[in-house]
Amino acid sequence: MDLPVRRLPANLGTEPRLRHLNETLFSSLADAREQIQAWQHDYNHHRPHSGLGNIPPVEFVAQKGLAMRAA
Repeated sequence: MDLPVRRLPANLGTEPRLRHLNETLFSSLADAREQIQAWQHDYNHHRPHSGLGNIPPVEFVAQKGLAMRAA
């Protein structure tokens, strides 16, 4: 009897993305691409990340860019 193999993400940071994809049904490849792009935009522009001081990555990059220019 073959036991199911649970695939672990190569990078633990991919776990939320894999969970989202596993819970989402797509009607077509175009639909999948559209939904993934919407999720990626939300993840990078609106979702705070604790490792970045609880701000979204876009804000973090903007702040670092200003700091680097001033240095």
